[in-house]
Amino acid sequence: MKRNLTKIEYPGTVIYESNLDIFWIDGVSRISPNEQIDFINKIVNRKLPISENTYELLEEFMLLDSKESHQLYVKTGWTFHEEKTQNNGWFVDYLKTDTNLFLFATNLSPNENFEMSEFPAVRKKITLEAFKLLEII
Repeated sequence: MKRNLTKIEYPGTVIYESNLDIFWIDGVSRISPNEQIDFINKIVNRKLPISENTYELLEEFMLLDSKESHQLYVKTGWTFHEEKTQNNGWFVDYLKTDTNLFLFATNLSPNENFEMSEFPAVRKKITLEAFKLLEII
């Protein structure tokens, strides 16, 4: 796992034998929004050392919404730390329109009174509302 993440230059991962199956969910791995966008840029511009077939599969799996005006590609993430009391969620990737490409990284950490069952929908809603306010979609 470490070798592959190093090969594709995915930053911020901390992997030990004891957290191999959960390092992306619970642990000390960290990535900034700018690092997320840099990585997405490498995907979009096909700058990673992966096969063309892998790029095509990524696009297929990440396509969340396809309309006449745009295509929205998304990767989500949700981590928790120490007894699952500190949540952190991601809604990242890119939006293609006829004339532009927008890379984005929405990162949220809800307060302790937040209704966590709404967390997945809220990450998406906030991102889409930002695109609407910017008159992108």
